[in-house]
Amino acid sequence: MTRGWSACAALLLCAAAARADEPRAEVRARLEPAGNALVGQTAHLYVDVWVTSFFTSAPELAPPEIPGAVVKLVQDRGVHLNDRREGVDWYGLERDIAITPLVAGALQVPALTVRVTPGGGAAVAELRTEAFQLGVTVPAGADGAPVARNLRLTQTLVPEGGELHVGDSVTRAIRVEADGTPGMFLPPLALGEVSGLSAYPKAPDVDDARRIDATTYVAQARGHYALPEVSLRWFDLDTKALRSARAPAVELHVLPAPAAPPEFALPEDARARRGLVAAAGVGALALAFWLRPRLAHTVTVLQQRRQARRRAREASEAWAFARLRAALRRGDRAAAVPALYRWLDRVPGAGAPAEVETAVAVAHEPEFARAAPAFLARAFGASDSAVADAAALGRAVGAARPRLLAPAGATHSAGSGLPPLNPT
Repeated sequence: MTRGWSACAALLLCAAAARADEPRAEVRARLEPAGNALVGQTAHLYVDVWVTSFFTSAPELAPPEIPGAVVKLVQDRGVHLNDRREGVDWYGLERDIAITPLVAGALQVPALTVRVTPGGGAAVAELRTEAFQLGVTVPAGADGAPVARNLRLTQTLVPEGGELHVGDSVTRAIRVEADGTPGMFLPPLALGEVSGLSAYPKAPDVDDARRIDATTYVAQARGHYALPEVSLRWFDLDTKALRSARAPAVELHVLPAPAAPPEFALPEDARARRGLVAAAGVGALALAFWLRPRLAHTVTVLQQRRQARRRAREASEAWAFARLRAALRRGDRAAAVPALYRWLDRVPGAGAPAEVETAVAVAHEPEFARAAPAFLARAFGASDSAVADAAALGRAVGAARPRLLAPAGATHSAGSGLPPLNPT
């Protein structure tokens, strides 16, 4: 009976030790600013994913859908983190989700699900963040003015100088930008119309950092003109006060149109040459009309063939291997990790999707078995020694590649030294 209890205790101790060796994962989230924000003020949800080994792939995280707000993932690759807690080293990736409220009220930020596979573990961990609530208000007296930091207006005039002739055109463009405010949240600017100038507004040019409104003016009559001043009221988040940004008025001086060159009569021989030139032009147009569909078909076929060859080349194992070796020679770990998996995806027997552990088992190459996990561990751990590991992995993949590309069974049977079963 005593021996039985001893055996049970030993099994429990072994199970506890095995669980202690399993890689762990956790997620932490925080909202900045916490609690309250203004309409148009961008808040940031920071999601930190931690493991005790390394990441075999990037954590899977989808930005939430929040009614009444625009949500965007700011950094695609994330920021590397390191920490040591209770004698255990943790390695993390931080993702930044920007949340810009459009309406006042209580904004509900739901809990997010994060999927991560720690290196050395067999299972995919599903982690949940906590939910947040953001109270959104409208600044007193803002009256629809944009809420921003360091908002500024700049204007350009093309061509410069302000002197035109009747029939000439000038384009006035005003750029509005503010720190941390996407262009889609900056209001449109009315550049105005001026009597004597025909105005042709252009479509706004908007991106993540600024908005540009432009109008082209065409001079219809001589005289002096002024393009009006453009101003924009905005609420300053730093001073908590209304401010105004201005683009000054632009003075234009329009001169009469240049005189047209005098007409003159052509001599008889010149008229004959003009007739020959016109006939040749008509013939050239007819020939171009006849050749156009045939040339277009030929060009289309050539383009399709070239695109097919390029796609075939980029889908090949050799192309992916060359990109991997180039990234490793540069010591570019951010490019080398996806390049490694892209190459393994095109190697027979490495799994679908490819896994480094499967490739190591198929290759039976000791240097590759050491270098690949070591490189991944340091790459995801943001260690400076990943450059040295990149050189080691570059040598290792060169040695493992022939084994990975060999026909099934060839790698293990080539060195057996056994004589053929039916010698002749």
